[in-house]
Amino acid sequence: MLTRHDIKGAAGAFAPAVCKGELVQSLSLTRPSAAAQQPILSGVLFKGSSRTFGSLAVLPSNVGAVEAALHFAMGLNNFTVILGPSGWGKSHILDGVYEKLAERNRNTPTVVSATDWLAATANTDPTLPLLLDDVQEIASRPRARIQLRLALERRVRSGRPTIMTFAAAKKSRNLSAILPSVKDWSIGVISEPAPTERMLVIAELAQTQGLSLSTALTKVIANKMRGNGRTLVGALRRLRLNGPLWLDVNGTLKAFGVLEPFFADSGSWDLRGHILSVAKTFPAHEFGLTREELATYAMLRQACLCELDVARIMRVEPGEAYLSCTRFEKRCAESESAVLGVRNFAESVVEGLLSD
Repeated sequence: MLTRHDIKGAAGAFAPAVCKGELVQSLSLTRPSAAAQQPILSGVLFKGSSRTFGSLAVLPSNVGAVEAALHFAMGLNNFTVILGPSGWGKSHILDGVYEKLAERNRNTPTVVSATDWLAATANTDPTLPLLLDDVQEIASRPRARIQLRLALERRVRSGRPTIMTFAAAKKSRNLSAILPSVKDWSIGVISEPAPTERMLVIAELAQTQGLSLSTALTKVIANKMRGNGRTLVGALRRLRLNGPLWLDVNGTLKAFGVLEPFFADSGSWDLRGHILSVAKTFPAHEFGLTREELATYAMLRQACLCELDVARIMRVEPGEAYLSCTRFEKRCAESESAVLGVRNFAESVVEGLLSD
């Protein structure tokens, strides 16, 4: 299991790339209305309930954006864009900028979407800092795009601080079409986290959800589950509904079954096929068992997969699959060798998923 000590140690290895510690600790990421909002997936990057840059799990993939936001909040640059894929922290960083600015000016406007800001431009104070979220929504609307660009040009000419987020993996024509005088803007980029970084995010989120995960489970989720932070939050919440402890090999295998829908986008994920493949080479006879009953039991009882799907891949009737597991459980209750065989088989299944 990954512990908080492991997370701090790994995050500490990335710390030299961050701005001054005193600046990092000065930003709070809680907007006044945040309590009434649904949790944002990028919140997995923050330790505990304190959403500050000081508690941010700083990673190579987000450190550039953190630095750019800190510089803006401290008045070191006036025009900043936070660029990155959806669900990995842009809105939280923007909230942090708001909180810092609000410490010095009670009239600081809250974070607003680009669409809402354009609709209410006439009623906003142009002298205040502007914090725009979801600017990419404007990119596909020519009239709104031109309107936003003209408004930003006026702000740049008058030197009025402006920071905004744009959901994209890299700089694009859509962004260039909106930004006036690109050279005047500081662009902080959030990249898609690497699997090792995703492990840190998953372990931290698991702690906030009250979950204890095995290292094997954390690695498989990090390497094989597609999607962004929202996907990870949804997956771990699904686990939490089924219990808090997922530490031993049986818990790990059951977790794979519980999370089956979240692995659907991974072309290499086939839990039933994988279990059957492991069974074909497993020395079941050494434990007085057959490969077919081991595979059926692992799918139906340990991974808790759909009985109909299990019956289909095992080429039996659903009722027969159920009866096979019932008979097998009775044998395990009377045979230590059978219990050992079940455990060794489960370990082989998990090890196979780690090595794929």
